[in-house]
Amino acid sequence: MHVAARPPAAPRAAGGDIGRIPPKEVYCPMIYAPVTTSARGEWGGRAVTYKETHSNSCVMAARTGSVFALSN
Repeated sequence: MHVAARPPAAPRAAGGDIGRIPPKEVYCPMIYAPVTTSARGEWGGRAVTYKETHSNSCVMAARTGSVFALSN
């Protein structure tokens, strides 16, 4: 797993709280294909956890920005 030297802009702007990342304005299909995301770690010296189920991957990407964008 690659760990970025600098966290993405969205979590920085939200103070490390993934749930506070402002959603992107995109049009997602109304297809129910649930995706559950979770993260656990440390931000600014404090423990943080996040878990949410999104209705599909488009909604997940709109709500979490690049946090869960993985490359091969």
